[in-house]
Amino acid sequence: MKKLGIVIPCFNERKSLEELISRLEDPTISWVDFLLVDNGSSDGTQRYFTSVLPRGNIRFIHLEENQGYGGGIQKGIEMLENEYVGWIHADLQIDPVELGKFLQHIDNGVDFIKGRRRGRTFSEKFFTASMSIIVSLVLQKRLIDINAQPTIIKRQHFPDETKLPKDFALDLCLYAYSRKNG
Repeated sequence: MKKLGIVIPCFNERKSLEELISRLEDPTISWVDFLLVDNGSSDGTQRYFTSVLPRGNIRFIHLEENQGYGGGIQKGIEMLENEYVGWIHADLQIDPVELGKFLQHIDNGVDFIKGRRRGRTFSEKFFTASMSIIVSLVLQKRLIDINAQPTIIKRQHFPDETKLPKDFALDLCLYAYSRKNG
């Protein structure tokens, strides 16, 4: 079993899947297990996955009904057995090959890894900074770039899924939980 398993939630991402799978097949990230979660897509995502997967370190599951962003990720994590679990987006906001940057941290036993976004426009940076300030004040913990990818956590620290949100608040919740628990 590989040390890291990454869930990639897919909801109507059919247009980007060929490029995504091509990137997932890069030999520099063969040390990662990838699980693509078709979260109730209606654009042919399941049909495409069925025609090309599984192969190598890439497999998929199909959820008949959309479980929400967080719900789809949680269903995927339930299927993984890796020591570290996490997720990235299917739309290639982060090139999966960039996961190699985090291998040293994983090998050193870091419990939680949160990506940071680069090369963004002023308005995107402003919005992200504003949200980070508001959330940090409310939660009384410094949180930055909350929805940046990847999110990776040592499985033993992943909270009980029944206590996690099924929507886009999953990133914030897990980030705050990890900061709170050191």
